[in-house]
Amino acid sequence: MAEINKLSVGKVLDKLRRNDAPKKSKLMQLDEKAEKMDEEIQRLRAATRRLKTNPILADPEGHIIAGHGRLQAARLMGLAELPARTGLKPHLEGPAS
Repeated sequence: MAEINKLSVGKVLDKLRRNDAPKKSKLMQLDEKAEKMDEEIQRLRAATRRLKTNPILADPEGHIIAGHGRLQAARLMGLAELPARTGLKPHLEGPAS
């Protein structure tokens, strides 16, 4: 008895679309790749600007309250300085007695 393979309709349609799609030249592929890289560079520049303008929040002893991710990203990017607001008290202390 022959084995019957099941294919999803979506997979079959995707395969048909790929086969019908016109082949792109190497130059067109390179242009698309360059355009995607330009878009990624613009996103990274915007993220860096936000990183440099959004301060890290720290308590009087220098413990970070908010901005752990920004600090880690700055370290990975090799930034030497970031804006910070210090002297804040964390909300974890509970109600005053």
